[in-house]
Amino acid sequence: MNTFPQDSRVPNPLDIFPSTNPLCSQSVGSNSLDSTRPTPPTPPTVTVTHPGEAGNASAEWEAFVQRSDVTCGFWCDPLVATRTVAAKELVLVTVRDESAPRAMLPFRLADTPVALSVGLLRLGAVRTRMAKLLDGAFAASAGYARDRLLAAAVSQLRAEKTCDLVMADNWPLPGNSRLPPGTVPRHRQTTYLIDMPDDFEAYLGRLSSNTRQTLRRKTRRLGREAGCAIRARCYRDPDEMPELHEQLRHVWQRSWHGRLNRQPPPAPEFLRDMAAHGWVRSYILFAGERPIAAVQGYQYKGTFMDEAPAFDDKWKPHSPGLVLNYLVLQDLFATDPPETVDFGFGYNQYKETLGTRPDPRAQPWIPLTPRGRLTLAALQCCDAIFQCGKRTLGRTGAIRTLKSKKRSS
Repeated sequence: MNTFPQDSRVPNPLDIFPSTNPLCSQSVGSNSLDSTRPTPPTPPTVTVTHPGEAGNASAEWEAFVQRSDVTCGFWCDPLVATRTVAAKELVLVTVRDESAPRAMLPFRLADTPVALSVGLLRLGAVRTRMAKLLDGAFAASAGYARDRLLAAAVSQLRAEKTCDLVMADNWPLPGNSRLPPGTVPRHRQTTYLIDMPDDFEAYLGRLSSNTRQTLRRKTRRLGREAGCAIRARCYRDPDEMPELHEQLRHVWQRSWHGRLNRQPPPAPEFLRDMAAHGWVRSYILFAGERPIAAVQGYQYKGTFMDEAPAFDDKWKPHSPGLVLNYLVLQDLFATDPPETVDFGFGYNQYKETLGTRPDPRAQPWIPLTPRGRLTLAALQCCDAIFQCGKRTLGRTGAIRTLKSKKRSS
């Protein structure tokens, strides 16, 4: 166990919990030469479990998550993390105050091939030891400073020479000036949230009249094109998970996700375990008996997470994904409403259409070793070439021409 180092490279750990500030005790030492001067506060300590040992801390981890004031992300729960990450790759970083945990951050630690590509042109890959914070998830006591928590974790990972790179997926951008020096926020994108009002009509009132008309028109048009009734079915019961998995896979195989082998549906066993805790809330859109769109969703501690939406590409002209999300929102208001709807990392037009609050996010990449800095420099070079090419094509009008041809085809 190492005390979090106080040096010029990393923010002071005493600012990790600045609002409640329980770490800054004002007790006075009786033998002090100046009785008016408080004793120095005890700095928090940061510990890192070795790969394969996170399971040994699962009891403390689960107890802390249950009583923590802030749980950011579904993946901070030990039940979820231990079922999605191999035991030999799961690492848990814990910030403690006088031996009591104040924050926990789960990482996946693995030798990762980092792809170097310019657009769709893959140039190669660099194998790098990377610690990835699971979907930007963490649990913390009240008064946390999000970026200081990440800085504390990074400092300890560096001190223990655990990895070459640290990456936090789905990380909120506000306040990122507090991130460790050398951090590069990649893939800056704006997603959208919905702070759920009292009822569905109040939510619709937050949307423009044009958006409301568009949603209703596209729902009716999809029904006409299908030639039969369309309906959205919600899956929550553990006994429904085998059928849900079958329907998710049916839609995924016919979507662009399936063609690129991205975001495949989780195993039925994982879905059953999550449903047993009441966390699964997934939806399938049916045209008659044909599944044509899916939302793999979870509801955890007041937040509905719209994970891995997909639709059958054959139905793309009729906006099945947007229609399904519209029907999902109706059900969320009608039954067991969450406090917030989170559409997940990345921008998409439907998120802006349905969302009520923009939420800028990014992927902070933090190099810890020369190999990590070299890998990140290569990624930035590829990003710069792609952006330069995109600007050049934009000036020539080539992108506009391609989009118009695509719409007309």
